[in-house]
Amino acid sequence: MRLSISTEPFSSRFSHEHSFRLIADAGFEAVDLGLFSKKDVEWLSAPDYLERAAKVKAALKRTGLIAGQVHAPFPSFIEDDADRTRRTHALILRSIEVTAALSSPYVIVHPAVVPFGSAKYNDRRAMRALNLQFYESLIPAAQELGVKVALENMFGYDPRKKAITTCYTSDATDLADLIDELGEWTTACLDVGHSVLTGRNAAREIDLLGSRLTSLHIQGNDAVNDIHTVPYLHDALDWPEIATALRRNHYAGTYNLEVGGLFLSMPEALLPAALRFAHAAGVLAAQAGED
Repeated sequence: MRLSISTEPFSSRFSHEHSFRLIADAGFEAVDLGLFSKKDVEWLSAPDYLERAAKVKAALKRTGLIAGQVHAPFPSFIEDDADRTRRTHALILRSIEVTAALSSPYVIVHPAVVPFGSAKYNDRRAMRALNLQFYESLIPAAQELGVKVALENMFGYDPRKKAITTCYTSDATDLADLIDELGEWTTACLDVGHSVLTGRNAAREIDLLGSRLTSLHIQGNDAVNDIHTVPYLHDALDWPEIATALRRNHYAGTYNLEVGGLFLSMPEALLPAALRFAHAAGVLAAQAGED
């Protein structure tokens, strides 16, 4: 299993070449290429986005990395802004093209979510229909280009309690239901940090998803905030249990760290050491529970 890391927040600060070099020098073999920061959206929106994608692919090759997965722009749906939703949808379609151009098998696309106060928030039938319609609109492009769309488990936010809460697609059963309905061009990306934030057990979610699971967002948090830091800095997740579940289900994707919270505001001089620390934590978590 290749150890991978998400390119954000590095790609917001540096060129792809420099970001990839930092990542490769720390020992990582793959990346989750983010296309959602302001800087990334700018090049994805440009007329020459495919030419830029070719340059990204060349930079990956020079640094010995692969794009194990790509992360599309989000949010995918803005309930009260149809124009913004259409613009984002167009960029998500472009992200599928970029994924194919990078010879990457999976593009992670967030489900459609609505604000906590929306009439649809607790209407599971309406949210299921909304998400089926959304993902069905992506499948023709995915099929044509040979890219699978990975649905990620998400959370909501209750502004009254100022706290993260559950929403449609918080549970792996929602992802499994959508994937089974949508068919072979959709898979799952499990964010284990999101699992614990919504009171789910990540290992059980892995078991439930089974062969549908092709991508991971590995991040640690305190079960209260979406911190996105490395494993073992908090004790909210059982890393041996997660690693054992991945082995039990013959998980074949990358072990991708989505740990940008560790690097925020960090001066560049500290990044090499911090990346090596993240790599060491990732190796320990990925191998946890082995006999």
